Amino acid sequence: MAASWNGQDIDVTISDDGPGFAPEIMERIGEPYVTTHRRKHPSVDGEAPAHASGMGLGFFIAKTLLERSGATLDFENRPSPEHGALVHVRWERGDFERPPALAS
Repeated sequence: MAASWNGQDIDVTISDDGPGFAPEIMERIGEPYVTTHRRKHPSVDGEAPAHASGMGLGFFIAKTLLERSGATLDFENRPSPEHGALVHVRWERGDFERPPALAS
């Protein structure tokens, strides 16, 4: 995770080193019941892994709360050769006091 403050805007970037977001859901991340888990098809790949579960509400809830606080969110995949997902959160409110976590 990385955070920055330029005197008016706060930017937070969260990253991981997993497989990234599936291309077919990139435009729908944050909608209810859209899961970011890459699921295996049981008839082809056997049992789906235990961690590939969920109802697709986590990003929806987080995105809704952050947007209500004035933030914007962007989702992307890291370009090759790196792997992983990136989530950018930005508050463009102006006149922020320097957040204690970003104090120099």
